[in-house]
Amino acid sequence: MRATFISDEVSRDLDEAIDFALAEGLEAIELRMLGEQNVVELPWPAIEQVQQKLARAGLSVAAISTPLFKCPLGGDAHEDDPDPFKAASRDFEEHLASVPRVAEVAEYLGTDKLRCFAFLGRGSYEEVRPTILERLRRAGEALAEHAPALRFCLENEHTTYVRTAAEVGSVVRELGAPFEVLWDPGNAYYSGERGPLLGFGSIAGLVSHVHVKDPRSEAGGMHFVPLGEGEIDYPAQVAAWAESGYAGYVSLEPHLIVGRSSLDGARACLRYLRPLLDGA
Repeated sequence: MRATFISDEVSRDLDEAIDFALAEGLEAIELRMLGEQNVVELPWPAIEQVQQKLARAGLSVAAISTPLFKCPLGGDAHEDDPDPFKAASRDFEEHLASVPRVAEVAEYLGTDKLRCFAFLGRGSYEEVRPTILERLRRAGEALAEHAPALRFCLENEHTTYVRTAAEVGSVVRELGAPFEVLWDPGNAYYSGERGPLLGFGSIAGLVSHVHVKDPRSEAGGMHFVPLGEGEIDYPAQVAAWAESGYAGYVSLEPHLIVGRSSLDGARACLRYLRPLLDGA
């Protein structure tokens, strides 16, 4: 397993993110927000500059954290919740129409992993499961048509209908390729899962990417803190990932300052994470 980080968790300035990666001896960056836009929404000349800067630094792209399908399914999605990582578009059909362009960006930047979601909503997953499957199936067909080598990494996310390991595993098993699991134990905990593994056993073998953050219950609710200071048993998580055969990237998404960057926080999290991965 190899450590990486989501670019804007360090800085929305790519040069600063690259400097951090090189200083820490990392080989790849997961791209998300650059400036005020997701990388997949940048004009093409800017994307070319991203590729050139990464190539000069000798860095690859671990994944692209796209905002695909972090949009309402319909009805009870939280339209009023602030979220700095949503797509500009709020409509599924517009997200679907953007898949060819997103795939083109991913291929140009040299990654086969595209993070995606399963629709903003507070309601029951089981009640809307057929609609989620129908829409994501269409998305998978669009990706397979335009870029058959790429994969959608479906993240369990507490603001969406698919929040837990069991739920994300259910979707990925039903849909098959190009869908795989992006496992986020912090999101699972935030969604109410408990226990050292937070349900990971139900998705072992389905995971192609991992995000890490560490929530802790404090006065005023749940807050994210540096890795190792919260309530996730990361030694148990990493051991379970290794036992399952996972050998991919583990990407820092500490959310210490949501919607902004935190260089010091990322550095502290990396100091905690690396020995766990090295010992796995």
